[in-house]
Amino acid sequence: MQTNTLTVSSLYISKEPGIANEPVSEIVLRPDYGIVGDTHAGELRVRGTGEIVPNLRQFTAINARELGAVADILGLPFIDPAWLKANICFSCPAIENFTEALVEGAILLDASEQPVLEIKGVTEPCLGAGEYIAAQMPHLSINAQNFPKAAYGRRGVHGITLKNVTIRLGDVFTVLLPLN
Repeated sequence: MQTNTLTVSSLYISKEPGIANEPVSEIVLRPDYGIVGDTHAGELRVRGTGEIVPNLRQFTAINARELGAVADILGLPFIDPAWLKANICFSCPAIENFTEALVEGAILLDASEQPVLEIKGVTEPCLGAGEYIAAQMPHLSINAQNFPKAAYGRRGVHGITLKNVTIRLGDVFTVLLPLN
């Protein structure tokens, strides 16, 4: 297994659908549930087709450097992680491409080296997020349709909670990447 470290730079909770996440100083996660108080929490979720499936998106994680690259492509001064409904924003200078590096099956260990989070996939960029971002900066006349292409491979990852954990600003996690 390869290892890297991630530092929590910001945290967010989605308290209401359709609005930006709220910044918080800590989040509490439970296995088979996700973030306590978050609109995306729960053991199951309903797809757009109406199909009920296990919730593999109990948290979303992004990287500020990747958001900065997307903002540059779109001609924006910045993109706030809260606008994308992200839960955790990590800084990780040693990882060049955060979204590509945190592959499915990667495990995040807490400070006591206990596995607490597992990556289940890449968070795909969508037009709805582009529209929300464009609405935050109407004076810049951003074309929301450009967001999915600009953010592809840079939108972060999602995963599940393996044990009860409280994550705080500044917490450091070790990432165990599976060997291919």
